[in-house]
Amino acid sequence: MGFSSYFLVVRDIVHPEGEDGRRKKRRICGRGSGAASLVAYCLEITNVCPLKYNLYFERFLNPERIDPPDIDIDFAWDERDEVLDEVLQKFQGHAAMVCNHVFFKPRMAIRETAKAFGLPDHEISEVTGRLPWVSRNEGEGLETCLRALPSFRGKEFLPPGRRF
Repeated sequence: MGFSSYFLVVRDIVHPEGEDGRRKKRRICGRGSGAASLVAYCLEITNVCPLKYNLYFERFLNPERIDPPDIDIDFAWDERDEVLDEVLQKFQGHAAMVCNHVFFKPRMAIRETAKAFGLPDHEISEVTGRLPWVSRNEGEGLETCLRALPSFRGKEFLPPGRRF
């Protein structure tokens, strides 16, 4: 399907050739539609053999598809800066950093914060399951929705003067 150069560029990013001519071994995790490809496994872009685990790769080996397969690579935190520097230098003028900002609604913000503090999933679900659904379009915040619940009427759950 003409994706060979794409796979080779990804391999060069994942395991670049060092000054001694050998490929660097990085700690990575590859995922996405192309990650289930035997080609990605043989090039060591991914660590999981699609034959051994009977993974489907029809998502990218589709004759109708014209764009390259999606291969997301997670790099170890202590190698990430080096990888970015190498890619931006080697592919100067053809590479750029992209980011996105995720805006959580109250339930998800509470869930993610609780996870970061190590709370178990069942406890998180118990708390977030009691929270009302809040939509930004409704113009009401979480505090307004909580105060409207019969179980919270007359209860002060924040120090005076503090808001969500």
